[in-house]
Amino acid sequence: MTKPRKKILKICLIVIILILLCFAVPLIYKLNIVLKQAKVYDEFGKGDNYKFICESVSDENGFQTTSKSTTFQKDGKIKLILESNDSDGLSTYNCEYWIGKEVFFVDEINKEFSISENNFSKAFLEARSGRSLFIYNFTQTETWLEALSYIPLIIPNKIVFEEYEGKDCYKCIYNKKYDEVTDEFIIYIDKGSSLPVFEVHTYYDAGEEISKRVQKFSYEKDIITDADVNMPDLSEYKQEISYFYKEEDNL
Repeated sequence: MTKPRKKILKICLIVIILILLCFAVPLIYKLNIVLKQAKVYDEFGKGDNYKFICESVSDENGFQTTSKSTTFQKDGKIKLILESNDSDGLSTYNCEYWIGKEVFFVDEINKEFSISENNFSKAFLEARSGRSLFIYNFTQTETWLEALSYIPLIIPNKIVFEEYEGKDCYKCIYNKKYDEVTDEFIIYIDKGSSLPVFEVHTYYDAGEEISKRVQKFSYEKDIITDADVNMPDLSEYKQEISYFYKEEDNL
């Protein structure tokens, strides 16, 4: 091979490497942010003394629902308070106590309760947003092939820096299109804690908004007392028929 050809080949290889780096570096940067968020989120949920609040407002074709879930955990006990209100005036308030492998569903208004058998570690996961749970599932994959199938779905289309309620955040923007439907998901990740603090999930059909869900998250650690997680005295409550979940029903 002549020297000019060697030189041209060398230049071509350098150009190819630079092009690959232009694509690879942003992808690695985005992946690092979402995986760090998933890891920190998971570690927080495995803690033994925390309070996690998820406030949500959903609007689907004009029908609005507001809800709030508050999770308390201390010494292996979990209390989950679920509240909701909708446009029809329907309100709900339920308490769940996760103790060992039993879950007590307590209706403090009507003085009723039921018991379910479950894996209590799923409590924090159920309070999570869909995207956060999906990223968590990616971190639990067992093979490279399985992990690679998740990557196109968890990497944001775009990440920008934006402030939310005084916090410097990564604003991760996802846009997925299915024919005329666009699925847009925006998550704000606090740069300081690597925890998600705000999410907006919107569906568009032919450019028209058909549903939207806004969620706000807050976290506190090492403030929970026994009173926050202890069940009320159930001796005066009526026990409804208990029901049981299989482990796979929670996945």
